[in-house]
Amino acid sequence: MLLGLVLTTLGYSAVQLATLARVHYDFDPAFTARARRLMSYNRGVWAAFTLIGLGLLPNVVLLVRWVSDGLALTTINHPAVFGLTLIVVGFQTFAFTLLLHLVQDDR
Repeated sequence: MLLGLVLTTLGYSAVQLATLARVHYDFDPAFTARARRLMSYNRGVWAAFTLIGLGLLPNVVLLVRWVSDGLALTTINHPAVFGLTLIVVGFQTFAFTLLLHLVQDDR
């Protein structure tokens, strides 16, 4: 699960960096126009906060179980690891949205 979390984070970062580079250098105006249309600020922020919210749910369950077990983690909680993945991807989505709109100039 932890390997999946790391690979998901790296892959998502690679796709986002490639998108930022393509939009910034604007070698393909059709791609830039499509990216501007599909990745609006509001969509990015809503997607980010939805992912973070969904990721917090299993981690709250883990926190409650951890406190009720006397602050001892008895087993690995796989849904909580998936929730951490969602939180990381949500934060990356929010940062990507900000960066994408930063590199876009008003054309």
